[in-house]
Amino acid sequence: MSEKPTPSEQIALGNQAKLIIENPAVQEALRKLNQKFYEEWCRTAPEDVETRERLYAHVQVQRSWFSCLNAILGDGQISNSAMAAAKGKAR
Repeated sequence: MSEKPTPSEQIALGNQAKLIIENPAVQEALRKLNQKFYEEWCRTAPEDVETRERLYAHVQVQRSWFSCLNAILGDGQISNSAMAAAKGKAR
């Protein structure tokens, strides 16, 4: 999808994003990854900057991915509200 999604497409994408965000398996995977990154970080030696920076980058990618899903969800909710308001005015 290279062009901007239509309002209907944004609603559908938002619904899919919500399913991913609320999926228990996804939530558990993210929890386990956070725990793994934290435990690895705790085991690094003070001079092991490279490993800590790698772990930090992993956490940032995870946060960016989750923020992107939340933005898609929000766009879908806004489109849904706008379409509902437009339908109300058309009556």
